[in-house]
Amino acid sequence: MFCEVLDHSDIKHGSCNEFFYPYESELSSSSIDFSLKQTQSLKNDLLVVLVPGIFGECLIKEVPPFEKAIEVVAERLGVRTITLNKISGRASSEYNAKIIAQAIQNISIENNEKIVLVGYSKGVTDSLVYLNNQLSSDSKSKKISAFVSITGVVNGTIIADKVGGVGDKIASALPLDDCPTKDQSGIPSLSVKQRMNWMENHPETFQTSIPMFTVASAATPPKMSAIFVPFETILNKNAGPNDGQVNVVNQMLPSSYFLGVLHADHWAVILPFSDKENSDLTFLNKIVRKMATRNEFPREVLLESIIRTVDLKI
Repeated sequence: MFCEVLDHSDIKHGSCNEFFYPYESELSSSSIDFSLKQTQSLKNDLLVVLVPGIFGECLIKEVPPFEKAIEVVAERLGVRTITLNKISGRASSEYNAKIIAQAIQNISIENNEKIVLVGYSKGVTDSLVYLNNQLSSDSKSKKISAFVSITGVVNGTIIADKVGGVGDKIASALPLDDCPTKDQSGIPSLSVKQRMNWMENHPETFQTSIPMFTVASAATPPKMSAIFVPFETILNKNAGPNDGQVNVVNQMLPSSYFLGVLHADHWAVILPFSDKENSDLTFLNKIVRKMATRNEFPREVLLESIIRTVDLKI
């Protein structure tokens, strides 16, 4: 699907395979029976609700996830999109799950739209807690038709185990007025210890009728931004291929459709630092942008191919 959409785009590229991590099985997998020429429109009316990652609240005004891509793809496919910009950038998943629940409950559904919940990074963790909470909530709650994880911290990341509460305390001292500190549990809630414990205690989350989809990412050194190089070394020793923040094995949603491993680091797949001029950013984000040295990725193609694939499965 990705290759088909890429071929119909204006993006100059070589082989489609360059955008996928060079696993042998990844590059030899068969394509689905689909032709963009035959199937231009979607079969469902979709509402795509995007849940950003950790510190997302701090970035969302300057570097929104999928920024330009989400507008272009929404218009092209005729889908409605909402980014939950009130998710706390520095809070636990339990805290953010309540915000997600309220936000979705407040959404007005148009034309029998089906809600596709898309989580990015810690947004996946927050969304899983939300989905689990909905299992025991009243029947008036709006139904989610599909859930997509993009580079999700599903089973945690050893980086959070090593940094833990110290990282949250350091982060809380940063002058990030747009994302105030909440319960100082944002980073610890991403630890392998906490996430694996949660997964083991909530298997019912993955036994529902809601179809789930996994999009993972991993980067070889030429594709890894400078900011992630030290983390990549730690993660590679821990469990092999990773995107500079999470090992591939820890990005996998149980019982999900596995869509592939993108050849990109943790930011490149969704955060468009490369589209920004330094003059458009505040001081801290200027520093971050300079360290996002491998940020180019066809995010527009990625988003469209995800939406089209999900649409065929629900």
